Amino acid sequence: MRRKRWPRRRAPCRLGPALLCGALLALASACPRPSAGFGPTPFEAASEVLEAMAKTQAAPDHVVGEAKVHLVLPGGTSGGADHFVAAMRPDSLRLDTLGFFGTPLGMILVHRGTLTVWHVQAGQAFRGPATAESLGLVAAIDLGPADAVAALLGTPRLLEGRRHLDLDQEARRYVVTIEGAAGLRQELRISPEDHLLREVVWWKDGEARGRLSYARYRRGGRAFFPYELRYEDASGARLELEWREVHVDGADFDPSLFEVELPDAVEVRPLDPAQALPPLPAADEGAPPG
Repeated sequence: MRRKRWPRRRAPCRLGPALLCGALLALASACPRPSAGFGPTPFEAASEVLEAMAKTQAAPDHVVGEAKVHLVLPGGTSGGADHFVAAMRPDSLRLDTLGFFGTPLGMILVHRGTLTVWHVQAGQAFRGPATAESLGLVAAIDLGPADAVAALLGTPRLLEGRRHLDLDQEARRYVVTIEGAAGLRQELRISPEDHLLREVVWWKDGEARGRLSYARYRRGGRAFFPYELRYEDASGARLELEWREVHVDGADFDPSLFEVELPDAVEVRPLDPAQALPPLPAADEGAPPG
């Protein structure tokens, strides 16, 4: 009678530290690595996103054209009209309220540090230093001249400070945050598909102070320009602009658009930031009777 042989137990495999690390690295390389970004070209640093945006989005020196401008005041009062609009870096701006026949009813002019508000039909104008406060008397928004021009040109000014990148997976947006000085912070939301700026939010001491959004980008030459913008500040005032026709960095642009001499008959008064200005005439004031 044969004795039953039990199978021999194999000695446990003992991998050396070097061999074990090599096995783990090989396994990790075989598995797909999750990307830190999304879109056709995932990015992992704020500088990469901003560089891609700069290559795709236009950064014009000047624009001129006709636009529909709608203004909503904090109290709920609103109004809209066609405007002739011109903007030039660094801080020259002109908005003419147009009547029914395209005739100017009023003008807001910012040039060389001076703000002029001209009521054409009333033969009256106000003039003073161009600041965020004085512009707020006219448009009820808290943007200084250079920031207003940069916003119209589609390239809002960026803060100086530390930058970092986050991902908004739900909205599918790159979020570049810039931490500035004195409690200031800026958030830029950029779409991953086309690398275009969609929204900018300014923060002060943890509270949102202003929100600027862009839409309806169109290609002009090698880059894209937004045909719609909307700005809303902390007070609830909102300005919306939709370009009907615009020339971006046109070769025939005339800087003398901002060199406006008022007729001698116009009464020019000093602009007092402590006093509210009379509203510019509405567009329907130029409409024919009946």
